[in-house]
Amino acid sequence: MTSLIPSELPQSLRVDAVPSGGCDVVITADPVALDALALRMGIPAVLQFTCQFALGRGPTGTRAVLAEGHLHARVVLSCVITTESFECVLDEPFALRFVPLSELDEQPDPEAIDEVPYEDGVLALGEAAAEQLALSLPAFPRRPGAETSDESAFLAGDETQIRITNDGMEDEPPALPFAALAPRRQPM
Repeated sequence: MTSLIPSELPQSLRVDAVPSGGCDVVITADPVALDALALRMGIPAVLQFTCQFALGRGPTGTRAVLAEGHLHARVVLSCVITTESFECVLDEPFALRFVPLSELDEQPDPEAIDEVPYEDGVLALGEAAAEQLALSLPAFPRRPGAETSDESAFLAGDETQIRITNDGMEDEPPALPFAALAPRRQPM
């Protein structure tokens, strides 16, 4: 019996079902799974989700399975500036390596391909696909064209904004993020 993590996408494949020449697997989320993925990811909606895996056996003598994949999803995100919802398309290639849990490297090389553990000879492809979705989501989603007024002034190089107070007096210019670094800015 396997102790796989319960996933919104329960698709799995036995390692011994991967032929020596490799195979392709496509995972598509149904409406129930789309709603569950949105809830797990903390976003308003996942409208479409497909993840393709090209699986191949690792080097001879290992129990690793190599996977090259491509994730395609349409999601609804909340803009961190305006809080408005907007639709975003994620189209991301990825590569990973499934390894037995007992062989998982405790000190992984940050430059190496990501390793995903498996137990009892079962690859949790659905969970790996859900994790790829989580990795593909932007940390600070921004609706196209959304800027704060301070940010647009900073991007334009205007560090001398002046605010007029109710009594008609000029106020000190606001301290903009990284304004102290402006003299070091070099044209690109």
